[in-house]
Amino acid sequence: MKKRIFIQNIMILSASSLVIRGIGMAFSVKLAAVMGAEMLGRYRLTISIYVFFLLLCTSGISVTVTRLTGDLLAKNEYGKASFVRDKALGFSFITGIILGAIMFLTSFFLPRHIFGDGAAGAVRLLGISLPFGGFSAALRGYFTAKRKILRNAGEQLLEQLSEITVFFIAADNLSALGVSPLLCAALATTIAEIISFFYCIFLWLNDRKHNAAPEQFSGIYKLSSPVFIPCTASAGLRSALSAIENSLIPVGLITFGSGRENALSEYGIISGMALPCVLFPSVFILPFSQLIVTELSRERTLLHTKNIRRISVRSLRIVIIYSLLMMTPFIFIPDKIASAFGYCDKAGFYMRVLAPLIPLSYLDSAVDGMLKGLDCQKSYFRINIIESVLRVIMALTLIPVFGAAGVIAIILFGELINVTLSLKKIISLMIAAFMITSFTACKTLEKGLQAANSSIVAESNISAPKEYSIKMNIKCSQNLIFSKYDVMVYVDDIELDKIDHGSERSFDLSLTAGNHVIRFANVKNDSVDGTTDLEVNNDMEISYKISCNSDQVEISMTAKKEKLEEGQCAVPGSSKDFKAEQYTEVVKQLKKAGFTNIKTEKIE
Repeated sequence: MKKRIFIQNIMILSASSLVIRGIGMAFSVKLAAVMGAEMLGRYRLTISIYVFFLLLCTSGISVTVTRLTGDLLAKNEYGKASFVRDKALGFSFITGIILGAIMFLTSFFLPRHIFGDGAAGAVRLLGISLPFGGFSAALRGYFTAKRKILRNAGEQLLEQLSEITVFFIAADNLSALGVSPLLCAALATTIAEIISFFYCIFLWLNDRKHNAAPEQFSGIYKLSSPVFIPCTASAGLRSALSAIENSLIPVGLITFGSGRENALSEYGIISGMALPCVLFPSVFILPFSQLIVTELSRERTLLHTKNIRRISVRSLRIVIIYSLLMMTPFIFIPDKIASAFGYCDKAGFYMRVLAPLIPLSYLDSAVDGMLKGLDCQKSYFRINIIESVLRVIMALTLIPVFGAAGVIAIILFGELINVTLSLKKIISLMIAAFMITSFTACKTLEKGLQAANSSIVAESNISAPKEYSIKMNIKCSQNLIFSKYDVMVYVDDIELDKIDHGSERSFDLSLTAGNHVIRFANVKNDSVDGTTDLEVNNDMEISYKISCNSDQVEISMTAKKEKLEEGQCAVPGSSKDFKAEQYTEVVKQLKKAGFTNIKTEKIE
C-alpha cells in the first residue's frame, strides 16, 4: 500500500466528510425545528422506504466497481478499467429507472395510519431520483479505486448544498400553497440528485478524455457477480428488514400505550435527533472504511498476506481508540450536547443511553470495509441478514412490552451481534494469513538451501544466461496544467534515466530471458508510480505511452515487435493478460498468432 497516498486520501475524505456531515447536521437541526417531532418521525419512516430502493440501486454497483477497477489497476490494465466504468454507469442508470418505477407503484400501498398524509407523494418524488443516484454511485466507486478522492468529495458537497438550498426555497414559497415540509424535503433530495448527476457527467467525460480508451473484454459479468450479487442482496434484504423494523417501532409504541402522535414523536426523537448526533463523529471512520476496500483489494490481488494482516490490525486499533474517545462526551455531558443543537431534554437522555453504540457502530463500519476488500461478500451478507432478522423479531416482541426501552435494546443488541460475528470472521482470516505467510517462508528457505547445495555441486557447469537485445521507446504525454512532473525509468529496480515531461526517449537494453518489471516513477515523489511486466524470449522493440496523474503513472503498450527465429511464434500477451479471459478466447488468440498444436485440459 502506498502509505503516503492512503493517508493523504484519508485526510482529504475526512475533511470533506466533516464539512458535508456538518452541513447535513445543521440541516437536520433546522429540519427538526420546521417539522416538529411528530412529522420528523413520519419523515424518517418515508426515508426508510427510499433508502431500501436507493441501496438496491447503488450499494452493490459501487463496491463492485471499486473492487474490479482496483484489481485491474493493480495489473496496469487501464483500458479494461475504463470498460468496467462505462458498463457500470449504463447498468446503474437503467437499474435506477426500473427501481424508480417499482417505487412509484409501492407508494399506493403505504398504510396511511402509520405513514400519515403526504408520505405517498414524497415516495413518488424520491423515486425519480434513483437513476441519477445510481449513476453517481457507480462513478464514485470508480474514482475511489483510482484514489481520486477530491472528485467524490466535490460531488457529495454539491449534492448536499443543492438539497439544502432547494428545501429552503421550496419551504418558503410552497408552504403558502399548502405543501407540507415532508414533500419539500423529498423534492429537495430529488433535485439535488439530478444536479449531482450532471456534475458526474462532466467528470465522466473528462476522465474519458484523459485516460485509456475502454478495452472490451469477455467475462465481466462473471467477474462482477461474486461481488455484486452478495452486496446488493445484503443491502436490499437488510434495508427491507430495516424498513419493516422502522414501521414496527411506532406500531409497537402504540401497542405499548402511546398514542399515534406520541409514538411518532418518540420515534422522531430517537431516530431523527439522538442517533444522528451519536453517529456524527463517524465522519472520520466512514472514509477510512471506504478506502480500506481498495487497499486490501490491491494487497489481496498481489498476494501480500503480511501487508493484509498489518493493515487490518492497525486499522482496528485506530478505530477502537477513536471510538472510545468519542463516546466519552455522550456519557458525561449529553444534556449540553442536546441543548447546543436546540433539542429537547429527552434527546439528551437518549444520547447517553445510546453512547455504547459508538464503538460498536464504528468498529462495524471498519470491519465491513475489510470484509469487502478481502472478497468475503458472502460472510458480509450472512452477518448483516442475521442481524436484521433478529432486529425485526425483537421489534415484534420487545417494543409492545417495554416501549422506548425496547427500541434502545434493539439498536444496541443488533449492533453487538453484527460486530461480534464480523470480528470473528476477520480474526479467522488473520490467522489464516499468518499460517500462509509462515508456510511460504519455510518453503522459500527450504528451496534456497536446496538451490545453494545444488550450486555447490554443479558450480563448474554453470553457464551465463542468454541475453536479448531490447529497444524500449517511451512517450510521455503532455499535461497542460497539473501533474507536469518528470519521470524516472526503472528496470527490475535498476535506475536507467529520467524522461522530461512531454518528451520521448529510447533505451537500448540487454535483458535475460524471463519476466522483467518496468517501473515509471515521479522523479520528486517515487510513491507516485506505475509498473508493468515485460516477458523476454527474443530480441524485440517495444513502445510504451505513459500518462502522469496526481496519484499514479498510467502505462499502455502501443507496439511490440519480436525478432523470431524460423518456426517460432510470439505469444500475444503475458499470463496476466489471459487471466480474466475465457479459455476459448485464449485459444482463438493463440491460433491467430500462428500456434497450431494447441491442447486444452480440464482442471478438476
